[in-house]
Amino acid sequence: MATYREKFTEGNYLIIEENFTQALKNFLEAYAIDSTNANINYKLGYCYMKSSTEKYKATHYLEKACQNVSHNYTDLEPREKKAPDNAYYFLGQAYHLNYRFDEAIENFTKFKEIIGPKNKEFNRDIDRRIEICKNGKEFYSVPTKVDIINLGDSINTTYPEYSPVVTADENMLIFTSRRPGSTGGEMGPDGLYYEDIYVSYKKPDGTWTEAKSIGPNVNTGGNEASISLTADGQQLFIYKDDNGGDIYLSHLDGDNWSYPEPLGGDINSKTWETHACMTADGSTLYFVSDRAGGFGGRDIYKCVKLPNGKWSKATNLGPTINTEYDEDSPFIHPNKVDLFFSSRGHKTMGGFDIFFSTLNPDSNKWSEPMNIGYPINTTDDDIFYVATPDGKRAYYSSARPGGFGDKDIYMIKFQDSAPAEKAVALIKGIVSNADGAEIPLDILITATDSSTLEQVSNTKPIHRTGSYSMILETGKTYYLNYLVDGKVMSSDTIRIPVGANYTQYDRPLLLNGIILKKTPPVDVVKTNPKDSTLAKVTPVKVTPHTEKDHVGPPKKQVTYNNGPEFRIYFSYNIHNVELTNPDFVKYMDSLQAVVLKGNVKLLITGSASQVPTPLFNGNKGLANQRAADMKDIIIQAMKARNMDIAKVEFVTPPVALIQGPPYTGDAEKNKAQFEKYQYVSVKYISK
Repeated sequence: MATYREKFTEGNYLIIEENFTQALKNFLEAYAIDSTNANINYKLGYCYMKSSTEKYKATHYLEKACQNVSHNYTDLEPREKKAPDNAYYFLGQAYHLNYRFDEAIENFTKFKEIIGPKNKEFNRDIDRRIEICKNGKEFYSVPTKVDIINLGDSINTTYPEYSPVVTADENMLIFTSRRPGSTGGEMGPDGLYYEDIYVSYKKPDGTWTEAKSIGPNVNTGGNEASISLTADGQQLFIYKDDNGGDIYLSHLDGDNWSYPEPLGGDINSKTWETHACMTADGSTLYFVSDRAGGFGGRDIYKCVKLPNGKWSKATNLGPTINTEYDEDSPFIHPNKVDLFFSSRGHKTMGGFDIFFSTLNPDSNKWSEPMNIGYPINTTDDDIFYVATPDGKRAYYSSARPGGFGDKDIYMIKFQDSAPAEKAVALIKGIVSNADGAEIPLDILITATDSSTLEQVSNTKPIHRTGSYSMILETGKTYYLNYLVDGKVMSSDTIRIPVGANYTQYDRPLLLNGIILKKTPPVDVVKTNPKDSTLAKVTPVKVTPHTEKDHVGPPKKQVTYNNGPEFRIYFSYNIHNVELTNPDFVKYMDSLQAVVLKGNVKLLITGSASQVPTPLFNGNKGLANQRAADMKDIIIQAMKARNMDIAKVEFVTPPVALIQGPPYTGDAEKNKAQFEKYQYVSVKYISK
């Protein structure tokens, strides 16, 4: 049977190796032999303070240790029965973690009196801890009105789960875990499995699918951690231990994530880079580094995308954001001005707290960081916070009572006003096939600014779920196009009101059927337009084409005899006709009656206005596309009515119609004038 000496000695060696979990087991066995020993109570309290989930147990043992303290203490001697002076110091920390702020201040003060004024570094640390306790009393007394919801056992286990990232539509969640079954199955010196990245998808009932490994391209036998995700879920930033700790990027390709590649430029260095996030438009990257030249510990830096596509030199965000302590885990809201981050500095109530600051685009200065408050922040470390586009929810990791064990992932719901409610629009939807088959891999969704005709955003749906999302500025009109294999399957125009805080537009796309079901925007909050602080989206220049680009000899005019006609007018870039259109149904009724009597020739004419289009190979292509779609929909309707298609001959004019007033940058202002010439028509002509 092991002796007290053996267990005590082994526990001390494990502390030196920072394996506090195993050290705790040895000290508990020694405690079972001699529970009155102040020294073993001190060792147990110290190890519990190093625990992820059982820090609260330290108080009992440290209280017993402080009953027998000696200034002449021998640390590694098994025969030592007394506790050291710094038992008061750790008891102060234990009281602080348990929200017993006054008792914590009392013990910190007592320890400060024992060490005297000569140890300036220790005195400075104690003064900081007393200040943090006073902050804790303040925040604890006025809690923020929030609901903090554990995401459940499909996500969380008894092992650590942390660093959640979500798509803007909240349909995909990626996070890091140190659970069994990790790639390689190896454990680190702390007795926990190495980090792996997991992914889960939201089900129709709002719950999450069972989390699965993100795949062998990303996870290895070492540590890989998720750190941020672009709003559309197509690019994942990853932390790896390589080169002292570097930031990598992986791209979603179908159902698989690509092999991560290290970020270039001035981002990774020989020092420690722990975290990165990118603005929704891809123009700015914020990241964390402990490189020389900062304000102390880890600082937050930024790089800006240059015209050549590379990142600029890194610049420190400055003393308003960074402190002499550590800053970490930045998250830039889709509005591009609200920055959330964790810090051990500023007005923290303990460990890392979550703060937010707002960038003034005019002065390019950050506001004084504000603590997000209790109970989101606790007396322990709170980190890895990501907010939803509407600012009403957030996801983060925390070791809270009632969890599954260690750190769990939670969703925060704000009952009142949220810390980020700025002008931003979320366009989202589900792409699906009418026959239930998998959607194609080559779907592209683009957004074009109607005033500049510049493509400002493009994305793909997540293949597994069909969901897509993109972030757009408010106060503008956009042309949305849905392309499959480079062919536009559907188009839409979205006008986002000026001064809207948050607007959500649902745009599902049904392939092989009725296309683009529209629902009105939701959650629109009106504000003063002057409050909008969104910077201009970095555009991708697209050269528009008009009919005037095609030069050639005059075409011979062809005249047709008129007959019954069906005509439908479109908004810009729209070209689809729905089977259920009442006027179209009436026209098909008349056509069916004619076909019963004999053959018929149909003239289909597509027309486009002079407003340039960057798609369809210009306006001529758009007019031809309208005619082609009209023919397809007639054939589809004839099949549904069991009509003899062989009795119908389709013809189109030799020249596509490009009509109307010249375009002078007034597409929105003179929309009604241009739409007179944006149509498709079909009519009978004589044989």
